[in-house]
Amino acid sequence: MVKSVDTQAYRIVHLSDLHLTARDTDRRSEPKLFGPLRGMNVAFRTILRSPQINKADVVLITGDITDRGIPPPGLFSRRQ
Repeated sequence: MVKSVDTQAYRIVHLSDLHLTARDTDRRSEPKLFGPLRGMNVAFRTILRSPQINKADVVLITGDITDRGIPPPGLFSRRQ
């Protein structure tokens, strides 16, 4: 007897190595690698508003979420 397999598709979004900083004006701590980058927090907020994120069934975040271990305020809260 063959069992039927659920063939429902899932939308999965994968974000990695965000390196968010405590404040929007802070620079990343890897200046020798990429130079004094800023704007990770703003870019992340823009990504969160994108249709791809809002239509996703699952959002996976891997790697370094924060740059120095200090999350930006409200990072782990979701607003509807």
